[in-house]
Amino acid sequence: IYDAMNNVRDIFIEVAVNFGKISGRRYDPIEKYKTDDASTVIVAIGSTAGTIKEVIDSLREKGKKVGLVKIRLFRPFPLEEVKEALGDVENVIVMDKNMTFGTQQVLAGEVEHAIGRKIRSIVYGLGGRDVYEDQIEEVFNGKNTSGFIMQ
Repeated sequence: IYDAMNNVRDIFIEVAVNFGKISGRRYDPIEKYKTDDASTVIVAIGSTAGTIKEVIDSLREKGKKVGLVKIRLFRPFPLEEVKEALGDVENVIVMDKNMTFGTQQVLAGEVEHAIGRKIRSIVYGLGGRDVYEDQIEEVFNGKNTSGFIMQ
């Protein structure tokens, strides 16, 4: 299993390159969305990223410097890409769709390890609950969002 996991990244990249040739779309281990000048970035996995992008576009129109890092390849964790994407970001907020009792949430722990400092951790969507744009906006604004667990 160890050897197989060590090969996953190379295989992912190979498949992504081939898919890009067929489709014209490229998929890297992470996707950065409007992060270049962002002072606050949410890190998330999955379809919630689409909702987050809508909120980012709206907040950018209001002059807020916000962005998103979407994790596409979770194992092995894209440590270097995450470190490069978030190294200079002032506020990092990780949204996890899981709850780990007695320790930190999975994605939040990986991101903290990658960047070497504390982040803000949010648990959302438990039990299949939907997430809405106004809730994401509250997360960017540092407010306590109903239905979310802030840590």
